[in-house]
Amino acid sequence: MSADNNNATPLFEPQGQSSLLPQRQEGDPTDCWNQVGVYGDKSCPELRAFVHCRNCPVYSTAGAHLLQRDVPDTYREEWTNHFARKRKPTTLEDRSAVFFKIGSEWLALPTHALQEVAERKAIHSLPHRKAGILLGLANVRGELLTCISLGHLLRIEPLPSQATLRTHYRRLLVAIGSGNRVAFPVDEVSGAERFRAEALKPPPPALAGSNPSFIQALLEWQGVTVGLLDADLLFSTIDRNLT
Repeated sequence: MSADNNNATPLFEPQGQSSLLPQRQEGDPTDCWNQVGVYGDKSCPELRAFVHCRNCPVYSTAGAHLLQRDVPDTYREEWTNHFARKRKPTTLEDRSAVFFKIGSEWLALPTHALQEVAERKAIHSLPHRKAGILLGLANVRGELLTCISLGHLLRIEPLPSQATLRTHYRRLLVAIGSGNRVAFPVDEVSGAERFRAEALKPPPPALAGSNPSFIQALLEWQGVTVGLLDADLLFSTIDRNLT
């Protein structure tokens, strides 16, 4: 593969740019892969044989040349300055929660509070316990778990049955609180998402004043508002309702 142009390539940094990457020097092999190869207009006839420029001996020879050539005079100084430069502090996404949907509401629970996302299971009702948040028992991996209606507890209107046929993938979330494992059905699960604490916003007064309010903060995510649930309050309320 060949070309008579010495412009920048994946192996060489163009002259004039401030970078610690190698810069082109006189005598460096041509960068045909960047002109007529896979990074250029793909007109090189050798591509029929080699498919990709990295399989071509010209590309390999250029790489060997790059590693074997003399180190520039400023090499040590540039790397010394690079590592001596004061790093800018970065804000890490230090929180994680599992986002899920009940009815038309997007909610979230801290990741540590949830243990499993299971397929929707048959829920067997219990005699004389049809009122309240208790739905019944479900078999999850051979263990009978108490199933509760989080939507009932949070006073969320369920979606019409036809609305969940194709647009939603209903799941069963298994959570642990106060040492007890419980499960609750949801209409959709996005999965674990990370976010910064600074991204949380307090709920509006009307929402915070509901009786009770389990939403401790709001989070904007993919164009929707997600309510981050207070896990401690939620599970303590569930325990009281089940006893």
